[in-house]
Amino acid sequence: MTTRRQDAALQARGTVIDLTLFDAHESLAYLTSRLGTHHTPPEALANLADDLGHLPLALAQAATFLLDNEMSPAEYRTRLAREGARLADLVPDGALPDGYPLPLSATWALSVRRADELRPSGIAGPLMHVLSLLDGTGVPGELLATPALSALAPHPSEAAARDEVHDAVHNLRRLSLLSVDTTATATPARSQNPAPTRSARSPARRYASTP
Repeated sequence: MTTRRQDAALQARGTVIDLTLFDAHESLAYLTSRLGTHHTPPEALANLADDLGHLPLALAQAATFLLDNEMSPAEYRTRLAREGARLADLVPDGALPDGYPLPLSATWALSVRRADELRPSGIAGPLMHVLSLLDGTGVPGELLATPALSALAPHPSEAAARDEVHDAVHNLRRLSLLSVDTTATATPARSQNPAPTRSARSPARRYASTP
């Protein structure tokens, strides 16, 4: 897990390791390992890394977005600039609450929007918002099957609505906004994302938003 939290509760759950930004060489090596350079020149990847501030989490989410959408770094940079400008209008000081940098916030917003567009559309975004309000150290997996969350899916059948919420969870996972832990042991999960990460666990499966 990654987090910007510094509170003692995390210390009690395991070893906390401070992470730094990638340098230019590390960023390029990471993007090359994820995306390759056959159709993408190294210069394009280096420019993308610069735009993302060499933030490891932003690089990871951007790489997943590019692979999922078969998009070029140049097109992604255009979208990133647009989203960054929109957020800058909302947050003039250049950072969201808790010190989240705008490149990461913009990357996260693009990924959530894409997840929300996938079928069943219109559910992943609200679901991520709800998860961001819940306990950052673990959310019971059965919560995903409750009527409250099923209501996020506008379906007359509650069973079908639960299925759509389940599918939306995996759309978030597909965009590296959610990870699935199949162990039964609950561990903290929180990320550097503008929306705090949440975990949802059940005897068979645990969901944790990462990105």
